[in-house]
Amino acid sequence: MASARADRPQLREVRRVLRGRQSRANAGEVSYRLYMAVMVVIVVVAPVARIGVLGFAETYAGGDPAVVAACTAAVTALLVLAGAQGGPAYAPLAPLDLLFTTAIPRARLFARPVTRGLIVGAVVGMLISGLIVVARAIRDDMTGELAVASLLMGAAIGTLAALGMLVGQLGRGIRWLLAAALLLLAAAQLLGGFRLDPWSLAASTVLSEASASAGGAGSLFASGAVLLCALLLMGIAPRIAALMRWEALREQAARWDVILVSAGTGDPKAALDRLGAPVRVGRRWHLRVSRGLTLAILRRDLLGMLRTPARSLLGLVGVVLALGLWLSALGINRGFLAEADPVRAGLLGGLALLITSVALQPWCRGLAAAAEGVGSSPLLPVSPQGLLARHLVAPFALAGLIVVLGAVVCASSGILTGAVTLGVACSSVVLVCCALALRTLAALKGSIPLRLLAPIPTPMGDASGINVALWMIDGPVLAVLIGALLGLLWAAGLASSIMMIWAAAISVVVIAAILLWARGRLSG
Repeated sequence: MASARADRPQLREVRRVLRGRQSRANAGEVSYRLYMAVMVVIVVVAPVARIGVLGFAETYAGGDPAVVAACTAAVTALLVLAGAQGGPAYAPLAPLDLLFTTAIPRARLFARPVTRGLIVGAVVGMLISGLIVVARAIRDDMTGELAVASLLMGAAIGTLAALGMLVGQLGRGIRWLLAAALLLLAAAQLLGGFRLDPWSLAASTVLSEASASAGGAGSLFASGAVLLCALLLMGIAPRIAALMRWEALREQAARWDVILVSAGTGDPKAALDRLGAPVRVGRRWHLRVSRGLTLAILRRDLLGMLRTPARSLLGLVGVVLALGLWLSALGINRGFLAEADPVRAGLLGGLALLITSVALQPWCRGLAAAAEGVGSSPLLPVSPQGLLARHLVAPFALAGLIVVLGAVVCASSGILTGAVTLGVACSSVVLVCCALALRTLAALKGSIPLRLLAPIPTPMGDASGINVALWMIDGPVLAVLIGALLGLLWAAGLASSIMMIWAAAISVVVIAAILLWARGRLSG
């Protein structure tokens, strides 16, 4: 204890020196950043949150706590796997080299960053549960006790999710073991009716009926108990972080330094490449050479997907989630075709296309590699356009298979009628084709023009970062706008055969325009 007290002044002084060496923003830059943050919240976040809350309040018809608990546990498992790339236990390179090689206990060094990361997780969980509370309060379906209990449960689950990322940072073995345990728990919740875990308690609290006011005190007690357990785990979190190897800490710090520099200079591809883990699966698998070039490229792309199973499975989850959002955008609710809501169709359609485009990225690594080789001496007897088109076969076949399986399940189980099922399947294929066209456009984007990196002096500081940010987000913005247009068209098309013809024609024109834009980048 005496040595701990003796180390505090030296530790405080070292951190003060390190902060002094960092470049600090002046008052003008700080005020400008605050202004930009407030404007983004007002212009972007607030309208989306309002539309989401009102849409949830209008369409909410009761949820199954088992399904919600299983999905939450599965998301926590994904966050545990994401601990391989980073988590709450983070320190920059300078403190790592200067402090983490000394005799000062690492638990004390990790106390601040780990606690800060867990608090961020608790705040995110509370915000998500708060949106549900507000939506149910609009419906007059929420009491005060249940609202407080739901917020506490959200904070507890957010803390547990951040703790999962922290445990995922310890190593590959414990990371996959904990993720597998959480997935088994999700299966037990969904199939076996298991209800004694924090995720099930949180789901039953958030989705509980307000009419059962007598159970409000019980829900409040349960949420307080779960939050207390999360806080106790938060107390030992610095000791968990202290188990990390110094080499792993330095590797993560160096990786994130490169990622931030690449993102800041307008090179998102380099930043994403640094996030990928080294290939360990199937390094000795050999590609059988086939006579047809298309079949050989297809096998090559499928082999690349099998060698990166985590990213490929994550892409599969993203595609399934995007197709679910697309069904909601078209007005499909509990197997019935509801009246088209333009606001909902546009919002969910844009989100569905954005998620589809991002989720297909791990399946389009061959496309990206072929795009990088454009302009150099060709290794294959085919034009660049033909090579890029052949690399689109594998992702289109996999995504199309998912669409066909979903349509078969809907048609065979009688969830949707035959005509509606055919329209939904056609619109889903259009969504996939548009996402692949956007991925082709992104692969041929190239590096950022040097003129956009030139400094732009303003009274508030250098504003060149705005040009870099706009150049980087043009693809996601385009995906949201096109997805909103397609959502509006196909939501109206399912209600009228004439509108469906117009929706199909306009969709073909949109996809052709994106491909022509990509061809212009290819020739340029």
